[in-house]
Amino acid sequence: MRKIFSLLNIEDKKINKAIAMFKKFSLVLALIATMILSFYISTYTLFEFNLGLLLLKLSLVTYSSSIICALGFSKTLKDIE
Repeated sequence: MRKIFSLLNIEDKKINKAIAMFKKFSLVLALIATMILSFYISTYTLFEFNLGLLLLKLSLVTYSSSIICALGFSKTLKDIE
């Protein structure tokens, strides 16, 4: 567990800024998806359900890919130095 947390400790300011931006973006997408899925409960429109699930999946993929790309880019920068 310590090794995982030590990997997430990225020292480059630009990478941390990019991670923070993507985290906020994926959080907004997840909140919009949750709102659309809550509207689905009252209307039972299949389009709303599919759109809500699509946005929720997109937010999860965005969040996880930003973490993975940041870790890879940080590791590459450490290897170059």
